[in-house]
Amino acid sequence: MLKIDKLSLTQFSSELKQEVKRCGNVEELLLALYKNFKVFFKCDFTIPYRYFTEDQKLESVTNPKLQIDLNRFSPSLIGTGLKTTHPIVENRVKDSFLYNQVVDNPLKLAISHLGTIPIVRAVDNSPIGIVVCYRKEAPFSRVEFHQMETFTALIKQALRENRKFKVLAQEANSNLNFKLQYLKATERLKSSRQFFFSIIHDIRTPLNAMMGFLQLLLQQEEKGEKQEFIKSALHSGKMIISLINDLLDMAKLEEGKLQIEKVYFTPITLFEATTNLFYFAAKNKGVELIGKFDPKIPFVLFSDNYRLQQILNNLLSNGVKFTPPGGKIYFSLNYQSEGKVQFSVKDTGIGIPKEAQSRLFKPYEQVGAETSKKFGGTGLGLYISHKLVSMLGGELKFISKEGEGTQFFFSIPVGDLEPKELPPSLEKSLYPYRPITIFGRNFPKSWLEQLIYYLERMELPYFLIQSMEELPPEGIESKALFLHRKEREELKKIQKLFPSLKEVVLFAEIGEGEGSGNKIERELDGIKFRLIYEPITPKKVFISLSKLSSVDKVPTGGKSLNSDNTSDNIEKKGKSLRTEIVLIADDDPISRNLMVHLFKSLKVEVIPFPNGKQLYDYFKKILKDNFSNNPNPVKLILLDQNMPEMDGIETIRALRHFTTTPPIYLLSGEEKEELKKRLKGLKVDGILTKPVNLSQLEKIIFKNLTKR
Repeated sequence: MLKIDKLSLTQFSSELKQEVKRCGNVEELLLALYKNFKVFFKCDFTIPYRYFTEDQKLESVTNPKLQIDLNRFSPSLIGTGLKTTHPIVENRVKDSFLYNQVVDNPLKLAISHLGTIPIVRAVDNSPIGIVVCYRKEAPFSRVEFHQMETFTALIKQALRENRKFKVLAQEANSNLNFKLQYLKATERLKSSRQFFFSIIHDIRTPLNAMMGFLQLLLQQEEKGEKQEFIKSALHSGKMIISLINDLLDMAKLEEGKLQIEKVYFTPITLFEATTNLFYFAAKNKGVELIGKFDPKIPFVLFSDNYRLQQILNNLLSNGVKFTPPGGKIYFSLNYQSEGKVQFSVKDTGIGIPKEAQSRLFKPYEQVGAETSKKFGGTGLGLYISHKLVSMLGGELKFISKEGEGTQFFFSIPVGDLEPKELPPSLEKSLYPYRPITIFGRNFPKSWLEQLIYYLERMELPYFLIQSMEELPPEGIESKALFLHRKEREELKKIQKLFPSLKEVVLFAEIGEGEGSGNKIERELDGIKFRLIYEPITPKKVFISLSKLSSVDKVPTGGKSLNSDNTSDNIEKKGKSLRTEIVLIADDDPISRNLMVHLFKSLKVEVIPFPNGKQLYDYFKKILKDNFSNNPNPVKLILLDQNMPEMDGIETIRALRHFTTTPPIYLLSGEEKEELKKRLKGLKVDGILTKPVNLSQLEKIIFKNLTKR
């Protein structure tokens, strides 16, 4: 061992390099490094491990009985250090989401801080071992981290120069076995990909807890400043989720594994869900979002509504981001005669300079450095959207002028049925109240523009008046009246001028009066008064005119674009849920606690477990106790994917070995398509991607627990 106290850093590095050159094998090398690093970094404990790449196993050089299988326990700080081949320093390890005590502290030492120094061969940059340094009190400094980086590179160089050090014969041979190198490169790529998805899962686990608790807080908090803080935190969380999804899509696109899943869906639902998502974000910025949905678009379309939503979300998000206060965004869906639908998002924002337009659809590209600094973003959204539109059978195009704004648009085929066989989304025969009168005195210009567009496109007759003086003394024959809520004081006078009036629809901005949404205010002398809040959308307006709502009666099919309001149904059937049990297994105590609270808020009894093994043992006991007398009270099981002792997939396999019930859902941060391959042959009722939100749980409960 070197006399470290008497050596400067430069001298120590030089001496350490010479000592590495004298080592003849891995064990000798790790023992030498372990002794020197323990003294140099003033560690309380140090463990040197040899790493076996093929098996992904660790074996302590000082205690051969201490062996760790990294395949079973992922993620971990040590595993991450080996995969990246870079040192890792983690102060206050218990706060780290990567810390895994089984791997990172198997001897259960009383430590607070940890540093890893991987030992890497220069031949193929593969790790052959790792030295783990532990401290009880003093955290590792930035300088010490850089020293670890220096030593990793120094050891790598010394091993290259060490002729005595035993390596594989194929690696020592100058005539490289290219087939072996190809297989190794493929394995490294696979390992990198597994590492990527592992990290994504580990990010989603704490994010799942954060988003869930914020949703619970939002339910409990009254309107005010705290509620706004919670909403802002939820919005930030959703931005992180969006970034994660972009990275996953980018990885799948590069591998050619991104899939399009076409289903039948109602386009008006897609339009309204998208409008509602961005309307108030735009309004809060002082930007007006004006949506127009062509009523002649067929009621049902055939395409991938989930990917369409993703594309539109990206285009509208950019529109809101790059349009200054006072600007406008026009969002429209138009039916084209050749059986296609055109989607368009046009803004009056900053526009795109000519020199930047040619690289707009390239990954990680943005208009310029100043734009990136001011507005943020990764430059992935438009690249992914461009690829998705192409996969849907169209081409994403744009027209832009710097300082004036940008329009993105694309047309895609959306059906395998003849247009004559499909009814339009909004059909005039459904609306008996004709003609319609619009009293437009207090309407914003864009509201009038939208209402007139829908009426004319549907060929519904209407009157437009700006004042009472325009009406003849005897009134006019009109059964329906569109009126701004500010005119409600004139209702008695209006009644006298409309002898045939059957329905009055009041339009209001959010914040005018109590409540939100649409509701019947009252019924007076046979006239219904309905209240509609912004945004002005076709489904909202015209359903208020008709008891016959074909839009509500036909299911959308495919992936849901808006959450079902199942809370009321669950509340009504709460009594029937009390004898039913939900089992949950998750090794993360925070996530476990979250799920308990979420189910508790939905009046469902839940029993949590820290791993799949304990849940499996409990379920077997329940099944045995209830075999002859009572039905099985366990009606639903939720399992986290990555757990010690028995992970989610192993638990499913064990449970399904002797029963096909109850329904089992797997919680994961991993990519669904990859998971489906691993679950092939197993009866799994669903995969929930983290973070799981309250509406997802409501749907599962309503589907599996309520007695219908």
